[in-house]
Amino acid sequence: MTWSSLIFIAVLLICPLSMIFMMRGMGGGGMSHNMPGMHGGDEVKDQRLADLEREVAELRAAQNERQFIETRKN
Repeated sequence: MTWSSLIFIAVLLICPLSMIFMMRGMGGGGMSHNMPGMHGGDEVKDQRLADLEREVAELRAAQNERQFIETRKN
């Protein structure tokens, strides 16, 4: 092997290894249960989903009402 091929292989290995070390240093590494705000029971997630679905329905109803009023004006 020549020096240039060894340097090339070293560079290829440094990229993924440095990414692994950086992710672990940031507390990541695929362990989302360590992240703040991500630890909640299923009922908390279900309640949040229900709240968001209700909010979307209310926004759609308001949008439809505005569109209806705009078409009546014209």
